[in-house]
Amino acid sequence: MGQPDRQRRRARRARPWLAPLVLGVAVVALIGVARATGAFDTPQPAGNTAGTTATAGTDPRIVLVVGKTAPDFSLPDVNGTTFRLADAQKSSNVLLFFQEGLGCPPCFQEMRDIRREEARLGELNVKLVSIAPNPLGQLKEGARQENVLGMPLLSDETLSVSRQYGTVFVSMHPEQTPGHAFVLLDQSGKVLWRQDAVEMYVPVPQLLDDVAKALGK
Repeated sequence: MGQPDRQRRRARRARPWLAPLVLGVAVVALIGVARATGAFDTPQPAGNTAGTTATAGTDPRIVLVVGKTAPDFSLPDVNGTTFRLADAQKSSNVLLFFQEGLGCPPCFQEMRDIRREEARLGELNVKLVSIAPNPLGQLKEGARQENVLGMPLLSDETLSVSRQYGTVFVSMHPEQTPGHAFVLLDQSGKVLWRQDAVEMYVPVPQLLDDVAKALGK
């Protein structure tokens, strides 16, 4: 083995700090690249998330605000009847739940979770009615698959009621589907409370607390 090779080995043994230094420089360089490319940024949810929750009056397009009288409407129910708001108000307050419908599992999970609180709704004298933008036949099949048959679920295929109530503005798909909106009406049809959200699920305890507060209970 030649003299140069022995000299190189001795030089490496004499500089044990060199390898960690090189590694450290490489790590710093990689971190710089990652920061420059946004690899450390917090992932943002897909879709339109601007103003994820709107209370009454925060969006000028929402004109059916607290204190206003809601218009009457009739829509077909997946359970084989026609729902008319004025008829429901004869016996109870009404909580309208506008949702995205098919393709939104959290919307149906919301319905199932609310159903578990039917006793609480009964104490508040509140009837939950959900409204989705899908054709009646498809919505009925979806309701069967999602195990929500038996709960009022109305088809607003033309979005006529959703637009009338201003629930298509704060949405993942503005003007195309409702967002995740709740509108609480008393028996006279007056709006007591509403919440418009992009998020496809509202925690049920929070929802029921807001409804009870709006009813003064």
